[in-house]
Amino acid sequence: MQMSSVLKALHDIKTILHDPGDWIQGTSYQARPSGRGRFCVAGAIMAVADDLILRAQLCDRIGELVPNYGIPYWNDRPERTHADVIKLIEQAILNQEKYDHERNVTC
Repeated sequence: MQMSSVLKALHDIKTILHDPGDWIQGTSYQARPSGRGRFCVAGAIMAVADDLILRAQLCDRIGELVPNYGIPYWNDRPERTHADVIKLIEQAILNQEKYDHERNVTC
């Protein structure tokens, strides 16, 4: 089965945020001399999804895992770690895989 656009975008977010140095708090994006930017979770969503509908779907899928915060507030909590961010994205991927499988989504 082909990967849905939401699932592909979630994997792209995980790739963008893979290394601890690629994640940032307090701003959505920070340029670096290397050309590889640093992103918060919301910034990574914006980086992978030009389409507003896809952005909304990503915000829904990730946001459902942080219902008491909202994505930017959750990301910027002082106690938040890079490991927490990766765990969040991995859980969103698992949830989307289940959703896609149950609906046999391929686009």
